[in-house]
Amino acid sequence: MVDGVALKRAVDAWATATSDTKTAAFAAAQAVRWTEYGLNSLTFSLVGLTLVLLGVALLTGDRFPGWQGVWAVAAGLAYLVRGLLVAYRGFAANPSGLIAMVLFGSWVLAMAVFMWRRASRLSKEPITARTRQAVSPAQT
Repeated sequence: MVDGVALKRAVDAWATATSDTKTAAFAAAQAVRWTEYGLNSLTFSLVGLTLVLLGVALLTGDRFPGWQGVWAVAAGLAYLVRGLLVAYRGFAANPSGLIAMVLFGSWVLAMAVFMWRRASRLSKEPITARTRQAVSPAQT
């Protein structure tokens, strides 16, 4: 929203400013851009932290293979690096964004396939006390 709304308004105000107010309008537009850098950096960092914590949960749990946790931690670390780079360099071109998106997107697809296969395998098992508890532990 900062880029699509606030920055557009600030740049439009700068473009239509008179010669004596152009410098102040440009400074205001630049401040909005810096705000966008900060919010973008925070967003990427929080996505990275979330993925790292999810990866640790997958690594310490017994429901999913450990490689899925390692994959999530790697994607999270890539997002953390991306967030730090945006904070320090702005939107300068760097490969961390592409690496983070590829790791995260491929991890999501791998998790979806794994969970779909696991669900179809569980649906074919006969209902037993163990299966019932695994499917709905709150109802036991």
